Formats: sequence, C-alpha cells, structure tokens
Amino acid sequence: MYAEKALNNAKQDFETFKFFDSNLYKNEAFNNNLVDLIKYNIEQKKVEPHFQAISCNNHNKVVKYEALMRLFDEDGNMLLPAAFLEKAKNYRLYNKLMQILINKVFDVIMRHRIHVSINLEYNDIINPLISDIIISRLVQQDDIGMYLTIEILESERIKNFDVINDFILRVKAYQVSIAIDDFGTGFSNYEYILKLNVDYLKIDGSLIQKIDQEIYMNLIKSIVMFCGKQNIKTIAEYVSDLKIQRYVKALGIDYSQGYYIQKPVSIEKIVGEKSET
Repeated sequence: MYAEKALNNAKQDFETFKFFDSNLYKNEAFNNNLVDLIKYNIEQKKVEPHFQAISCNNHNKVVKYEALMRLFDEDGNMLLPAAFLEKAKNYRLYNKLMQILINKVFDVIMRHRIHVSINLEYNDIINPLISDIIISRLVQQDDIGMYLTIEILESERIKNFDVINDFILRVKAYQVSIAIDDFGTGFSNYEYILKLNVDYLKIDGSLIQKIDQEIYMNLIKSIVMFCGKQNIKTIAEYVSDLKIQRYVKALGIDYSQGYYIQKPVSIEKIVGEKSET
C-alpha cells in the first residue's frame, strides 16, 4: 500500500522515484472530505477563475488580469488554493482542475476580449494533458493569443530549459506573452531569465513588502535595471497599500498587482464595473 502511494505521487510529479511520506496521509478523514469536495468541483465543473487586476503605473489604469483558481462547496462557500492545491496534487486530481480552469479562462478571453494571465508550473508545461489544451485552444481561435500571458513559476525544479523554450516558441507563434512569476525568491538567477524569451518579470511579493528597507530596495532596483536593459517589463506583486505603491512607481516598476489595486473578483463583477463606466 505504501509503495503504491509513493508511486502515485511520483507519477503526479513526473519523477522517476518518490519516498513514502506518512505526513501526507495524516488525518485521513479530513483528507477524504477535502478530496470528495475536489471531485465534486471537477464533476460539476465548479472550478472557477477569479481575476486580480494588474495596473499600468504610467497610466494608472488596469490593463490585464491574473486568473486564480477557486473551488466551492455545496453551500457556495469559496475555497482558496492554499486549502486544496496540495491535496489535489497528492490525489492526482490537479490535472483535471487545471484543464477546467484553462478552458474557462479561454472562454472568458473569447467572450470579453480582456487580457488574462494564467500560472503554469514546470510540471504543467511538460504534461501534455495541460500544455496540449493551451495549444489546441490557440489553434482553434488563433486571434486570441494576444490576450493571453502565461506566467511560468520561477523554480529550481526546472530541469530542461529546452523543453520550456520549445513550449514558449509554440505559444509565441500565436502572440502569447510570457512572464516569469515570483522572481526574487529561492532559485532566482539572472541567467535563468536570459535562457528564456520572456516579456514580463513579476517581482515576488516577499521583496515588494519590504521595499522601504534599503537592502531590499537596492535588490529591486537591480532587477528593474536588468529588465530595462533586456526590454522586459516588470510587475510588482503584493502591492497592499499606498505607501508600497509609491515606492513601486518611484523605482520605475511598470505594473502593480495586489490588494491595493484590486482583490480577486469574478468575471461578472469585472464586466459589471466596465458596463457602469
């Protein structure tokens, strides 16, 4: 039984082997309830994207949105990814969630012609169940690629840059933009950026939240300067208040995202706000 669980985890993570970790299987009753809820969302296609605005700092105007996954229980209460994402991966349900999410994001782009970004991990890109959906939707509607940005999570788990670049070339043929997400944590390496043909770099919120401290300000300055020379636009994550936003603008960061700009909302709310204006 333990070997089978380890094997399932290895398959989920596209790894050649995996050690069994008993910590993953504590509180089985809670796990089962959560797994049932994830399955319910998949079966009923209740997986929904909520959208967080990204504002252009030169024009003080929302120009795009990031799609964030949300699940719902039978009473309509919303679940955030922190509550379910790891469980979905452990129980091999993550791919089905992503397939529903990606298709719904494309449907929103088609219907409303707004610029939306979606997050992909390295394992998403090397997984044909996910990457092929993106390519097939771009092929079916080849005029909507200009409205899509794919955010690739900056991670030490990227083992094959040729595979990533091949995927980037395929989607860029349809005018899709590419962003590196969460830059400034963990593996962060400028060579990483030079290996990939990217359009945007998102500066991690852990740095932006400390932007008023000299050491972090200098680090952010170096990132902005590097990106400027490479013709890469910068986006500040976790801009939570006016003070941070003023620092972000003063450092010449191109875009801002965070609760100060807008909390994630449904597409219905965005469409309603646009119609009112």
